[in-house]
Amino acid sequence: MTSSQTVARVLEAAFSLLAARNLYHTTSWGGLEGILKSRKLKPHGYDFPYVSFSERPFTGDIRGNDVIIVFDSAVLSGAVMKVEYDEAWYDRYPEHAAYIAGEGWIEQYVEPDECYDDEGWADDDCLEEDRRYAELAAFEDKSDEREWVSKKEGPVSFRPSAVVAVLAVSPGAVERVRETVRDLGYDVPVEAK
Repeated sequence: MTSSQTVARVLEAAFSLLAARNLYHTTSWGGLEGILKSRKLKPHGYDFPYVSFSERPFTGDIRGNDVIIVFDSAVLSGAVMKVEYDEAWYDRYPEHAAYIAGEGWIEQYVEPDECYDDEGWADDDCLEEDRRYAELAAFEDKSDEREWVSKKEGPVSFRPSAVVAVLAVSPGAVERVRETVRDLGYDVPVEAK
């Protein structure tokens, strides 16, 4: 990579961070305390090795007892990167893209007949290419989620200054969440989402 390409990537990352001042991470009520105590966001497990964030608070399919931790993207900049929902990003970060695509597409995937000959033998290259395009389509379909993802597998550590607010999904839980956040030493606003 040339020095001008490196400078271009650094500038692109800086502009992305400015555009997305806050990043949102949804967690369970029980997870909030562990995250704030340990100052670490942990992946969901072996099959989901990365931690994801969104440029907007996500409340589409979460329970009323969930909370959203709001992070300052600039403070997390060394640990996260913006997902670009295109084939170039997919090819550059295949493990990250597979994580973003999720597993739902696999359950719906049907191997095409054209990848089999008249005797029923599979053309492995054809199947591999078809699976790649199915995963790529699933990845690109997630573009409305506007995600950021951890650069490396494993936990994402953060300084307390990275947390700028906590949003309670249930308005009735605001006071309880506020008390927990305060007891853990964080001086940030807690509001209803």
